[in-house]
Amino acid sequence: EGVHVPRPLHVLSESPENLADATEDELLSSRFLMISEELIGYQQHLFLGPEEVRTALSLLARLHGRTYRSEDVLEAASQSGWKFGSYWSLEKRSGEEIANTQKCWERFLAEFASTDDVFFGQEDIQKLGARLAQAATPTHAELLRRREEDGHRSIIHGDFKTANVFFRKKGEEASANIPHPAVERGASSSSSAAAVSSAAMIDFQWSGVGVPEMDVAYLLLSSAALPVLNDLETFLRGYYEEFVANAAGNEDAESDASPPLPSYDQFLKDFKLAVVDYARVVVGYQWQGAKAEWMSTRKDELGACTHNRSLPHVKWFIRYVTNVLSELGA
Repeated sequence: EGVHVPRPLHVLSESPENLADATEDELLSSRFLMISEELIGYQQHLFLGPEEVRTALSLLARLHGRTYRSEDVLEAASQSGWKFGSYWSLEKRSGEEIANTQKCWERFLAEFASTDDVFFGQEDIQKLGARLAQAATPTHAELLRRREEDGHRSIIHGDFKTANVFFRKKGEEASANIPHPAVERGASSSSSAAAVSSAAMIDFQWSGVGVPEMDVAYLLLSSAALPVLNDLETFLRGYYEEFVANAAGNEDAESDASPPLPSYDQFLKDFKLAVVDYARVVVGYQWQGAKAEWMSTRKDELGACTHNRSLPHVKWFIRYVTNVLSELGA
């Protein structure tokens, strides 16, 4: 209810029978075809501006809040999806990947130093890979503790980035002039963004049970335009308030036996843990073999995260993650 998922009309799938025990290679070799209802009048954006981010976070707040601590729903989700949603959760990654994070980071620094030797030469930034590798296990353990012991869990999308969300503007309903989903280049302008009325999400390959902030951190770090990233507090506060409002209407989340809903301070801590958890897979996996030329060759690739196709986003990501590690004492 309140979460728009295009209705599948036909699905053909060739994938491992037991997803929980499948290797990454088996999953990547899976094949599937889905024909769904049309998304007439919807658009996608290379960078999500303020209104797109608000609308996307509102969609997440409804998904998270309305499934929060709903154990029957979550049990079904863990059976049909992942027991721990997202593609970057630690149990899905190899120990070799974690061990090689600093080496991967040193290669990245050597490749990108020429783009801004002052920025990439900063001492705390030089140590980012080692710090992420050291923080990997305790960060995952705390997220797992929050999920299992504190009951801080909901259904999460697990791959909620700009490529997997469509936006519709007011007035562009079934009779829209845009016959098929289109991609807007660059961040939306404030004038056009103000007309955003709704959103729909697709691609639930990595969905399952998880800590809600994992979706929030991933969306913002992978998809948001810089004006959004430079005003994170505003967007985090908006999501939190809508999440609490939706969870408060969920009798499972508000039962006498349930712990109280998380405070805003606890939400921020969980968000920062989720940031560090995701940053590990960016530095140790996504940036393996990264080239500075990606910033030009990938600049129009909707499927690539912003930190894989925009140098300003790369630098924002690195500085923000470095600061968060310090705030968490990692």
